[in-house]
Amino acid sequence: MYFPSNEALALYVGENPHLSCLIVEHCQALTLIPKLPSHLGSLHIFDCPGLVSLPELPGTLVILQVVKCPRLTSLPQLPKKVSILQVYDCQGLASLPALACPLTKLEVDSCPGLVGLPDLPGTLRFLLVSNCGLLTGLPELPAHVASMVVTACIALTGLPGFPDAFDSLRVDNCPVLVRLPPLPATMTFLLVTNCPAMATLPALPS
Repeated sequence: MYFPSNEALALYVGENPHLSCLIVEHCQALTLIPKLPSHLGSLHIFDCPGLVSLPELPGTLVILQVVKCPRLTSLPQLPKKVSILQVYDCQGLASLPALACPLTKLEVDSCPGLVGLPDLPGTLRFLLVSNCGLLTGLPELPAHVASMVVTACIALTGLPGFPDAFDSLRVDNCPVLVRLPPLPATMTFLLVTNCPAMATLPALPS
């Protein structure tokens, strides 16, 4: 939904205290998000170039999606129920909060100020990291991660070892990535493109 001002969004939220999903999009004048409803399950914020911060997130939140908020420099602590976090085109974001939640999907794209990722939770199954030019490495992958996509990370020099149940990997446009870790026997999909520093691939599963 479009809101012309901070006050308009605050009024809408105040009049709808039982919201389970809030979508805020294309709000050029928005700088702040008001206190959120206590039962909110998903929050989606798209194209809010003036937004500088997010409020405390309710404990019921399961999905957080933040897209194209270039002035946002940090995210608040994630509630213990969050399972999906997607952050795209947030140029000012320097770090992510601790991921002390049952996250199954983490997607980070076009966050050029991001210098690292926090430790990944044991529940994670899918990881996407793209267009994060300052990242030189990734944290250890938990045992349940099955799929990973890494693209356009121009400073990335290495990848962590793959867990035994790992299934799918796509790597594209990582010019200083020299090698991949050994591939597990469970691997069924591998795509590596535009990685000129990588001279060889590890042994492929039979």
